[in-house]
Amino acid sequence: MNSIIWGNTYANIVGYPSVTYSCIEDGYTGMGNIDIDPQFEDPINYDFTLRWDTDVLSPCIDTADPTTEWDGDDTPPDMGARIAVKHAYDDWEMPDINTDRGWKWMCFPVLDTVTNAPDYDGDMAEYLLADILDTDILDHVEWIPIETQSQQLQLIRYYNNEWHNLDHIFKSIQGYKFQMIGQTSVELPVSGFLEDSTATIQLHSAHDNWMGYFIDYNQSVEDAFGESLENMHYIQTQRWTVTREEPEPGSPWIGFLSANRTINYGDLVIVRCFNNELFAWCDTELAHERDVREETVYFTYEEQASYVPIYVQLDPNDLPDEIAVLIDDECKGAEKVTNDLTDIRAYILDGGSGNVTFELYYDNKAPVKKVKDYFLYNNMNMELEQKPITPDPVKDYYLVTLKEEDTVHLTHGYLLKHFPNPVYNSAVIKYSLPQDERINVSIYNVRGKLVKTLINENGLSGVHSLYWDGTDTGGKYVTNGVYMYILETENKVITRKMLFMR
Repeated sequence: MNSIIWGNTYANIVGYPSVTYSCIEDGYTGMGNIDIDPQFEDPINYDFTLRWDTDVLSPCIDTADPTTEWDGDDTPPDMGARIAVKHAYDDWEMPDINTDRGWKWMCFPVLDTVTNAPDYDGDMAEYLLADILDTDILDHVEWIPIETQSQQLQLIRYYNNEWHNLDHIFKSIQGYKFQMIGQTSVELPVSGFLEDSTATIQLHSAHDNWMGYFIDYNQSVEDAFGESLENMHYIQTQRWTVTREEPEPGSPWIGFLSANRTINYGDLVIVRCFNNELFAWCDTELAHERDVREETVYFTYEEQASYVPIYVQLDPNDLPDEIAVLIDDECKGAEKVTNDLTDIRAYILDGGSGNVTFELYYDNKAPVKKVKDYFLYNNMNMELEQKPITPDPVKDYYLVTLKEEDTVHLTHGYLLKHFPNPVYNSAVIKYSLPQDERINVSIYNVRGKLVKTLINENGLSGVHSLYWDGTDTGGKYVTNGVYMYILETENKVITRKMLFMR
């Protein structure tokens, strides 16, 4: 077992010994046996170390009996007496068609970035995906290239009787979406070298960035992003999304409180940022448990390539066990309910002829509750409106409440905006406070001179409106141009611009 017999001379074998997971010259019947040159480093000088370099990857590396003791670097055992260079190993479980509709959002933290021979290139699609390049197993792989200005979706897929894009070189910093179509899950083993935790990724503000998470432990979103979180306004994995209420720096986040948000080893993480940034994952060593979403039992739906999050505020005194979103009575996403703010991955980006409705399932045998009337948050005027969701492919998220009208309340952070835009003659300025505190909202010209103070008093938490009639402190109408309006509290300062025209 786990042996190499190559270039040896030996007498006739007596009987029929059991030989498994071994490299035998001229072959020998047995599970896991191979008849391939083991590729020793320097056999003439008795160096029988297994080769792993630019030109050669020994076929004996990580291919011995996986049920025996693994090597010291926590990789599957090698054949022979001399183990290979220290390396890493991942064995990815690729889902069947009935699990998440075969979708897996992932990256490859471990890749063979060393071997680059004419007959084998370890990180090239043709070789890395060899075990799943079967039209009964893999439908396609898709990705938006990282570190480029391109927004063009790239594909590895089979058409016109051949696989296309097999010369793609995988990178650990790149995230991918796989769609598997097999009836059973399959394993995709990868031997190689773990990406350096300090590796950088050039993020672009103009489009989505499909990043790979290659730190070898799970982290909270806050720990993984560190100070770079201030530059982000949208973070999405296959399991969850967190987004700012507005794509503006300092705008409060939605989604952090609805569940534990952990970035798992090997995740695809899609981010949108305010400014271009040379980004690096934080290596805090503060490991978290792996984030797993429990599947719904009552509701079923088909996962798609992409989703939009719907954050639903529920009555804490009447929490269902599951909640679903439907269009034309077809379930488009559902989640187990764990608290009164639940986010649903809604697969409604392909549109639909009807409005969104909800269904609530109670495990205590109560009837399923159908909800057609609810309050939808309008982030343009910062108000809840009793209207249905109409799917819109450009929307980042939806925020609704199913509470009764007299209990409707959304907890905001600090927000500040004005209407209309641009301003003609007068403007409404809306702001929100997360708590009761002293507040000042004033208007300044571009030279920093005070034009008018609209409020300077103790303010109450919640959303409020101010009216500016286009005049200064002396009651004179201001001239056309750009003006700044600033909200100041003890804890926060927000500055916004407005274009005033008469």
